Amino acid sequence: MKTKMFKTCIAFLISISYCFGCGGGYDWRTYGNLFGPEVLSDGLYADYFVSPPYCDFCNDQVQETNLVEWQKQFPQIKDIENFREVLYNASYQQLQDLSNSNNPFASNAFAQLLLTPSLKNELEYILFAKSCEKFAVINSDDEQPNNDQMIALAAATKTLVTQALEQMKSVENVFIKQRYLFQAVRMNFYGGYNEDGIALVDEFNEALGSKESIYYRILAYKAGAMKLLGKKAEADLLFARIFNESDALRNLAYINFLRLNDEDNSWDQIVEIAKTPQDKASIWMLKNLYVNTVTLEALTNVYKNEVNSSKLELLTLKYLNDIESSIFIPYLEKSVPLDSLSLTYGAEDTWDKHGLVKVTEDNWWQRFWKGIVNFFRKLFGMKPVSQQDKNVNAWLAQNGVYDADVKPAAESNTIMDFKKFIEEVSQNEFVKNKQLYKTVYAYLNIMTQNYQEANDLLEEAKVLNANGNIALTEQIDYLLVLNETMYSTLNSSLETKILKYLVVPIDPENSYASYRRNLLLNELARRYLQNNDILHATYALSFSSNNNLLASALIDWYMTIEELEQLIEASASPQTELEKYWISGFYSKDQLLEIKGIKYTRMGMFTQAEPIFSTLQSKGYFKEKSQEESDDVAINTSFEFTPYPNKPSDLQYFTHPTFNKEIIKLLNAKDYLKVANGLYYSQYVNYSKTLWDGGLLFALNQTNYPGSYPFNIASFATEFHNRKLSFTKQYCTQYLASTYYNKAFEQETNKENKAQCLYLTKLALEKSYVSYYEQGNWQDGLPIFENLQKNYSDTKFYQEASYNCAYLKDFLKNQVSN
Repeated sequence: MKTKMFKTCIAFLISISYCFGCGGGYDWRTYGNLFGPEVLSDGLYADYFVSPPYCDFCNDQVQETNLVEWQKQFPQIKDIENFREVLYNASYQQLQDLSNSNNPFASNAFAQLLLTPSLKNELEYILFAKSCEKFAVINSDDEQPNNDQMIALAAATKTLVTQALEQMKSVENVFIKQRYLFQAVRMNFYGGYNEDGIALVDEFNEALGSKESIYYRILAYKAGAMKLLGKKAEADLLFARIFNESDALRNLAYINFLRLNDEDNSWDQIVEIAKTPQDKASIWMLKNLYVNTVTLEALTNVYKNEVNSSKLELLTLKYLNDIESSIFIPYLEKSVPLDSLSLTYGAEDTWDKHGLVKVTEDNWWQRFWKGIVNFFRKLFGMKPVSQQDKNVNAWLAQNGVYDADVKPAAESNTIMDFKKFIEEVSQNEFVKNKQLYKTVYAYLNIMTQNYQEANDLLEEAKVLNANGNIALTEQIDYLLVLNETMYSTLNSSLETKILKYLVVPIDPENSYASYRRNLLLNELARRYLQNNDILHATYALSFSSNNNLLASALIDWYMTIEELEQLIEASASPQTELEKYWISGFYSKDQLLEIKGIKYTRMGMFTQAEPIFSTLQSKGYFKEKSQEESDDVAINTSFEFTPYPNKPSDLQYFTHPTFNKEIIKLLNAKDYLKVANGLYYSQYVNYSKTLWDGGLLFALNQTNYPGSYPFNIASFATEFHNRKLSFTKQYCTQYLASTYYNKAFEQETNKENKAQCLYLTKLALEKSYVSYYEQGNWQDGLPIFENLQKNYSDTKFYQEASYNCAYLKDFLKNQVSN
């Protein structure tokens, strides 16, 4: 019986050499996980670990399997390419003319063998299959044939079905007989005779007995016909069976499973009609692969039906990876919630005049009262959260900086439920791959901070896997080191173990290996920071590809001159093998000395910076650097005083050494006003390209993600924040200029000039980058205008400035309104 063919295209195998449709998308999360597919006990389902297969890949698998099966029929032909040329590349006309001595297949061993009279049936079948090719096409919606064409297509395919059945009955070879059945079923499908095609499969396919790939290709056409007839649950169950039993068609079955079912809610029907354990396990796996999100319900159902299934291994690791990506790693990487809004925006009551957090001590009565309050809060489970804390957490969450809902893994019901499940699996006496599940269970214990239990489980898994999967052994060894890094005392023995995972070259194509290395480095750096070991934390972070920018921040923002000197000394004289490894890829001594000189420059300590730059210059250090790395700085060579500074036209570029020398000359003359004017125009005098690449400095300065408040260590984050403010001010040469304008103001005796110096001090502060990146953190400028108004309003300069300067006019307007 002929039925109407759907216009909707389905992903389905429609010829010997053509596959229509495409696979699923790319799962980015899987590339940020410890467990990769190499730890599976076999590679049966490895294709589904990262992303679903694409349809052209399915077609390749079917083709290759078909060629191998033909070669088994003719083992005397060793080169499989002979079969490919005849079966997939040759045209119908070329194969009809094989007996012609000038045919293009005169050197093809399979083509010449087909001329043997005893192989007449094989050649006739191949010619018949070629004649069916042009009808094995599903048209897209905009290419649908008209009614007359549909009638002609149906008639042609029905004729071919009749011929195929006649030939099938006339030949004895089961290999050829089943392929004629395949062509008959296929032509029924494309002609729209779906019920007829299903009847042929039911009548002949099982009876033929052979279950090579052609058997499952016939079943696939039956499943496709069933979908077009609306029997979607039955069709998907058949695809699940193909997925479970056929290596060649597994990807094809996955692609077609649940297709066209998005609005039909047929899943419950599939569950109801699935009877065998294999079918039940397959449908649960396929559903999870289809939506690309594994559920504990699916794991439980696969476990109940196929306790030793490779399906369970794959779904377990995918579920673990989801948990790692969505719960564990976000917790490790979350920013520290700042104590109050003031730490970000600078409420007056918590900041001193330099923008640093005030440290205040409670008196006896305050401590007593807080003790009482905290006792009752603890008794009734109340967590003290101030309104300011609520405000800052809400702001941070809104801006993607800090997720207030990110909790430790031990507080996650998802992880705890998964732990119970994996614990049961790992203890099941019928599970053959206990070592994998014990390793997973150990990692879950690391997530939930049960470090000793994790260590014991990993040791058990290592013994069980002594003669097993090498990749799993390596994973177990790695987890043992990661576990020890996260909780035990850092010592030379542990550092030696860690070094093993750092010195091995990392394959850039192996994202799992790179991720493992970075996680180990980041956790090592966290432990160093907890111990206030900034030096070694800087080393570790500099080798972490996703946190090396933070290493630069530690050197440039966080380290004092004394701490930098310790780093220079340690880099010159490494004490351990790990330290030797660190310095092998770290900044050179000369680079660190240059950074030290720039730090002095940033602090206005030009005389201290000068000998450092002179030493480096005498060694040819600056000549060796490329033009882009020369750290040129622009300054106003005239250093002339201007009442209302505008960018001068006579800028000249100096290196750091020559700049310091020019500044020192002026310092010797105590001409602070000229120094201030020079600094006012020298935006990049404090810039080190050794550490920063332009905008990266400002990107870190504007954000509070782990690059600026790292590793969930509250005390370190607060100190880092304070030092960052200090750095931000020092980096801005306008801020440094304001200090020299103020020195000029203090030494000046002329009232008009004092008014100018006072005004310029405030103007430099307004132009400072600090005002852009740390709004409201300090109010240094306000007292300056107050002083100018109160004590210098009678000067000619004040009268001109109050008329011309927008900043001063706004200040005076606010004074009147208040």
